[in-house]
Amino acid sequence: MRACRAAVPIAVASNSPRELLDTALWSAGLADCFTHSFAADEVRSPKPAPELYLTACEALGTPPEHSVAFEDSATGTTAARAAGLYVAVVPSLPGADLDHDWLGTTLAAHELLDWARQLEACPVR
Repeated sequence: MRACRAAVPIAVASNSPRELLDTALWSAGLADCFTHSFAADEVRSPKPAPELYLTACEALGTPPEHSVAFEDSATGTTAARAAGLYVAVVPSLPGADLDHDWLGTTLAAHELLDWARQLEACPVR
């Protein structure tokens, strides 16, 4: 996350309520990694609706079609797709068949960096 933050602004769009999101980010040592964070109890329609992702993209000043969602669930991938984002997936449940543009077992995979570099060269969809 820190490497991403050094390159581009990043946000959290979580289906958790604000109190749980803040606790999770703090306990993981990631509270300072994000430009913005948005919780499910701060929007009218949380995931699987696209509102959380659209809100995050707007706050970052980035069009959804130039953005990537990192997801682990069907609810999240549905929301990201509906918002028009690319989707990188590391499933939280083994064997889950989730819609994705990139699929891996860890966000530390070197293949993820290669995939991200390819996106930089892609024309807008």
